[in-house]
This record gives sequence, C-alpha cells and structure tokens, in this order.
Amino acid sequence: MAKFQWNGDAVQLCQRKTNNMTYSFDNGKFNNYLKEMENYCPFLEPSTKKNLVNNTVITINEDEQNKIESQIFWKSVEITELFREKRKQFCNQDRLLLNSNIIFIFESNIDTNILDWPHYILKILYSNVGIVFGKFHKGAIKKSRLNGYMPSPPYTHLSIRSVIKKKDEKFFKNTPFLIDDILESYDSGENVFNKEILNSPIDFSNLSLDQREEIYNVLCKRGLEKLKINKYKNASGTSS
Repeated sequence: MAKFQWNGDAVQLCQRKTNNMTYSFDNGKFNNYLKEMENYCPFLEPSTKKNLVNNTVITINEDEQNKIESQIFWKSVEITELFREKRKQFCNQDRLLLNSNIIFIFESNIDTNILDWPHYILKILYSNVGIVFGKFHKGAIKKSRLNGYMPSPPYTHLSIRSVIKKKDEKFFKNTPFLIDDILESYDSGENVFNKEILNSPIDFSNLSLDQREEIYNVLCKRGLEKLKINKYKNASGTSS
C-alpha cells in the first residue's frame, strides 16, 4: 500500500513485477504532460509555481475490473480526505490552486474506461463539500473547449481540486442533480458516507479489502438508482 503523504511525490521511476505483470511509472513523462496541460488549464501553472500540485502513484495488483475499480475508488477516498485536511491551511486563491493527482498503475490489458464508476461515486459523495474530480484515461483523445485537442494522458489518473462555483457547473451536464450540491457546497468536516448513501455513516479507515469491495458495489447500485430516478424526473418534467 502506498504511504499517503501530501508531499509524497512520485519517484523518478518505480517498477514492480507481480504475477508476471510489470508496472512502471516515469515521473518525468507525467510532469511533461502536466506542463503541456498548462495551455488548457489556467490554474495549473500558478499551482505548480506555488508548489501546490501533488502527484501520488498507486500500484494495483489485480486483474479483475471490479476489484481494480474498487481499489481506485477507496485509494481516491483516502487521498481526498488528506486533501480536505490540507486545504484547511489555505484560504482564497491558494485554496483554489491546491491540486492532487492520483496516478493508477495496473494491468495494461484492461481496455475500458475504468475510472467512470469510481469517478461518478466520488462526485456523489464529495460535491456537497466542494470537491471536484477530473478523470483522465491513458491514451484518451479529448477535444479542448478552447482549440484543438488536449495532450493524451500517459497514465490513467484522477485529479482533485476545490470547486470554482461560477465555472464548474458546466462539468455536471451528465449529473444535473448534483449541481445544487456544488453551488451550495460547504465543507464542515462531515463524514461524506451519509445516510443518503449507505443508510448509516461508516468508518472506512479499518475496512478489509472484501468489505471495501462490497460497499463499493452497494455504492454503484445506489448511484445507478440515482441516475434512473433523475432520468425519470427529467423525462416527466418533475423538478429534480
């Protein structure tokens, strides 16, 4: 398990062989990608200059999609909770510049948008405390809202930052039922695993891998129910 420290930036090259699989990460390649992304993300360059960008590499030794997704989700929760604690030290602009990237290294034969469900559940959990997540799949080609195409990510990763309420609403077009959570968000330090999600709060810090996978599956089912309910409301003209 990775040691979760805010200043625990990724090493220059990490490599591990497990079950005939090879996992590797090149920090220089990822930093070059971030440098290119400064042309598309106006906050990235000032964040980097103020040393407010943190990169954490997570190696996942699984070859089943659901198990990989579960570990992606729970590692993201752990680092997001660190992010919440860290941003208490900042106010105003620096608070908005604080950024954390989680790079996931796993079996390369998994050919799917593996971040989709973890990303969606994270949005449900953390939107009301003012945290937004960017998802970037390795090799993906995305058109920029400004011009041309954004650089293709060399690694699958999630980015974490604080919401910019006046600008981030546009990122919730596929989950409009979360827009109010974002616009009214405030972080009072509450446990995000609230009654709406799992009927009772949970302490996730001491859960076994099997318990985490079970809860992740429940969260996905609840998330699917939310999508279906809000799709019905929108189709029937009922306010969501």
